[in-house]
Amino acid sequence: MFEMWRFAIGAAEKAAIAEGAKAGIAEGIRVAIKGIKDAFNIEFLDGKTLAEVITGKTFNNSTFFVEKFVQEYNTVCLSSTTYQDTLFCDYGSMFGGKVDNITAISLNAKNTAIKAGQAAAKMTTETTKALTAEKTGEVTSTSAIFSNPMVISFIVVVIIVIILLIIYLILRYRRKKKMKRKLQYIKLLE
Repeated sequence: MFEMWRFAIGAAEKAAIAEGAKAGIAEGIRVAIKGIKDAFNIEFLDGKTLAEVITGKTFNNSTFFVEKFVQEYNTVCLSSTTYQDTLFCDYGSMFGGKVDNITAISLNAKNTAIKAGQAAAKMTTETTKALTAEKTGEVTSTSAIFSNPMVISFIVVVIIVIILLIIYLILRYRRKKKMKRKLQYIKLLE
């Protein structure tokens, strides 16, 4: 019976870890997209929306971010003059001209990936902890324990044994009492 509870608790913990990881990845993606929008003021990379480009595998990959943003910078800012006045194309000027655009973009892309990874780790930990407590509570709750047929059978057997013991003690007491009376009658008759 203990093995079943251990198995159920293990399954509950695994489910909590899986759900925690999903929540962490979702939070990491959300933080990465928000960080990119706030830092670079762009909505698209390679002609795709940020939600399409940033996935569960790439949200905390700083190399991926740096490559994508440098490629986007080269495509948008260096090959045409249409976007020259945008924040993304003139990103180095935010640092007083001391840093070139590609270095500034690379550093900010790395920071965005790191922050997304940290947010994902924090959310994963918090969610996993909360869900583990919740799911193991469900497994070890009174209703879960008493819904197990083996536990119910054990309780019924114990109750029957207790009832039989009580009946035995009552009958023994009566027999003893009866024997005492017989002995008293025998003494009186002698």
